[in-house]
Amino acid sequence: MFWDLLGDTFSLAFLTVGFTSVIGFSQAYLICFSNIYFKKGLHLLFILPLIFPLYVLGFVYVGSLEYSGAIPSFFRESFGINILSLINIKSVWGVAFVFSLALTPYIYLYLRSAFRAMDAKLFLSARSLGKLPSELVKHIILPQATPWLFSGAVLVFLEVLCDFGGVSVFNYETFSTAIYHAWISLFSINTAVRLSLFPALVALVLYLINQYKFKVRVGKAKRYEETILFDLTGTTKALVISIVGIYVFLSVIFPALQLVLWSLEAINIELDKSYFLLIAETLGIGALVAFLITGISLAFLFLERHRFGKKEISFLPVTKLGYALPGSIIAISIMAFFANAKVSYTGLFAFFALFLAYLIKFYSVPSELMRRGISGISKKMDWSSQSLGKSAVFTFTKVQLPLLRPVIFSSFVMVLIEVFKEMPITLILRPFGVNTLATRIYELTSEGEWERASLSAVFLLLLGGISLYISEKVVEKS
Repeated sequence: MFWDLLGDTFSLAFLTVGFTSVIGFSQAYLICFSNIYFKKGLHLLFILPLIFPLYVLGFVYVGSLEYSGAIPSFFRESFGINILSLINIKSVWGVAFVFSLALTPYIYLYLRSAFRAMDAKLFLSARSLGKLPSELVKHIILPQATPWLFSGAVLVFLEVLCDFGGVSVFNYETFSTAIYHAWISLFSINTAVRLSLFPALVALVLYLINQYKFKVRVGKAKRYEETILFDLTGTTKALVISIVGIYVFLSVIFPALQLVLWSLEAINIELDKSYFLLIAETLGIGALVAFLITGISLAFLFLERHRFGKKEISFLPVTKLGYALPGSIIAISIMAFFANAKVSYTGLFAFFALFLAYLIKFYSVPSELMRRGISGISKKMDWSSQSLGKSAVFTFTKVQLPLLRPVIFSSFVMVLIEVFKEMPITLILRPFGVNTLATRIYELTSEGEWERASLSAVFLLLLGGISLYISEKVVEKS
């Protein structure tokens, strides 16, 4: 069983990394080094797939490509072609393709930042020496962008390794699904713990390599100078625009339209009093968890800025390891701890376990955002406040926090959305009778109820779109 899981998980992860790297590099190169029009609009379209959780995009394609789905029905009725004989969406290639549609923005955003940070004088000098654009890519662009590409690839790899909902929709077996089934179906926590060891080790090794060996170093901000290395004209321009249009249609337009159509069909069935209670429950859990995690992140930010020395700061990346771990592994570890400690998993203990899992998984999200935000505040402000006899607490609350308000709010929203979307932790650790939109989607998609699951998915997409808009605004202000 272990070797089958290893082959299936790694095949999917490496294929997804390969697809996203090629697409993401092409997108970033097109935006930064070509003369294509409407770059701001294209940038937004390239990052919009981030609002789709993998399990939402997964059930859209699985539901659309089943025998009675819209796409096979259209080809059978219009052309007499059985498209299912040509496309197997549940194969490793099909799953990797769908995952790459949702995860490509990670690679694109990393490489876009890398390309924008490059010195335009290097390109001008190389072109003046007669070097072709392909030679510039090989000898200048790729060597400088390697740390950024590696960081993005690690993030995509970990997203695939941690995913549970997406692979569940495809009935594709990975370590995450095996761990969940070992606990839920076989009632064997020992099997679940043993299965957790290898992916946990892989995730931690990749995270540490990225943190200490290939971590992206952000230098002093400078004015971006646009350089045109890829001049689009005639047939080339039409071909590139067609490819971009196909990608945008497959990753954003088609899934959004399909969800809207399905939700309109099921709105009379789903939208009742219990559904509004489900939304309220989801909002309540998400808001409380986001508030507590953001508060804990602020406390650590204060200690890092005013109390910790170099030795303590060097260990801080360890506190962010949880984001690299699959949610099912975190949940099973907490369940194993409760079992060994012989603590009854009921009442407040159950809610505490759920919050602890969320904290381990999502602490790095607000922590990293706030760390980057406070790094832009000069320490001269701290020294000036201290020279006036003010305490560190006064300086942090009265000087730094007001400047960090946009970042704090953005951190709160990002954690809120992450909690909304999280599936395996909630499925395994939720107290009896507690449900969220994510668990509702899992229950309905497990039974093939794509239309009924779409309404919850639309609500999640709206929240994701709002969070993405807020994040972009924060970046602009920074």
